[in-house]
Amino acid sequence: LPELAAVLASAQAFVGVDSAPAHLAAALGVPSVTLFGPTGAYNWGPWVPTASRTPYPATAGIQAAGPHVVIQRDWLCVPCGMAGCLFSKRSDCLEDIGVEEVFGAVMACLSQGAAVGAAR
Repeated sequence: LPELAAVLASAQAFVGVDSAPAHLAAALGVPSVTLFGPTGAYNWGPWVPTASRTPYPATAGIQAAGPHVVIQRDWLCVPCGMAGCLFSKRSDCLEDIGVEEVFGAVMACLSQGAAVGAAR
């Protein structure tokens, strides 16, 4: 973990799924684009200081808080908390997130401090 923290601390941004590295990047203040599938950004999104219970009030969609953007499909089944669709270990809601969508969020993160997505 110390090596990962050192790499993340020098990064301009972090892109990845809801995971320990995503949370470490957020703790280090690294702007991040975090992809959520079956887990909820409402409960598990990258932490930012806020007076409210969560900086991500919607249960799905694209949301921004501080220097972070979370992307999660706005499907009826999301978040389900399951280990993949039909216990397959593969989540359609995560795999459906496209490269262009992530790239756009990363570019906005880098240029605007993650103010993108909040109005979507």
